[in-house]
Amino acid sequence: MTERTALWSEAQPSPEEPVWNVIMAIVYRRGENWYEALGTGFVAAIQNDGALAVGAAHVFEQIYRYQKPSEPRARTLFTREIAQRIDLDPDQVFAIIFDNGHGHLLRMSNLFYDAESDTAWFSVHTVDPSVRGLFRHNIRFDPDMAKVGDEVEGIGFRRMEFRPEMHGTSLYTVFRGCLARRMGTVTEVLDRTIKLKGPGAHVSFPIFGGMSGGPVLKLNTGKDPAAFAILSSDYEDPAEQKDDVFMAGTTTISKLPITWTVDFEGERTLQIRFLGDDEGRGDEN
Repeated sequence: MTERTALWSEAQPSPEEPVWNVIMAIVYRRGENWYEALGTGFVAAIQNDGALAVGAAHVFEQIYRYQKPSEPRARTLFTREIAQRIDLDPDQVFAIIFDNGHGHLLRMSNLFYDAESDTAWFSVHTVDPSVRGLFRHNIRFDPDMAKVGDEVEGIGFRRMEFRPEMHGTSLYTVFRGCLARRMGTVTEVLDRTIKLKGPGAHVSFPIFGGMSGGPVLKLNTGKDPAAFAILSSDYEDPAEQKDDVFMAGTTTISKLPITWTVDFEGERTLQIRFLGDDEGRGDEN
């Protein structure tokens, strides 16, 4: 009998691993005790009492559709799109990050997102002003695309849900989700993905919808892992197939639209170049 070879693998980080302090779930409140976790984001840089975070643009476009159901985003080949503006009221839109087993709510601000590269950039701060020093870790950037055969990992929350639970006489809404690290190889490099204008790749592991926006990092390079792309999309394969390590995934990743520049003093600066003519934004209350 021929022995089957696993095409990818998965690991769940233990609660004390620093990655928990980096990866966040992006949530939209749709009604009274009705929450939906839509995607994943990650801390890219620590800024004073907050952080710069990255996620997937299509997650925020879904929030826009919830907020403006009668105003679908128009897409044509001949007209310039009007930037979509999302209401970032923290009672509606927020993120959850975990630290030493405790969940913390984050409010978002300074949101810019680009549908053509499927990337979103935003700031996060704790909702509770008494929480200090929450952000201690971040993921570095790598501006270079991976090659076919390179080992990579994607990190994100899968099977996220909110459930009402009674504790004594009180009703609580409880968040459940699995933070997963999926590891595999790059199977194809694309100058332009099917859905986007920018470069990307296909990787051998499948993902669940809630993992969208999570970082994709190169492994075994001799350097600390760094994000060069985000998890963007996957075909709607059966859920059980997405857990079968002997079946190849159909995940598309989108390269981060970034470059490093060096000035005459040797100072490095990160440049973000959106691919679309206009970008969506967030309005803070």
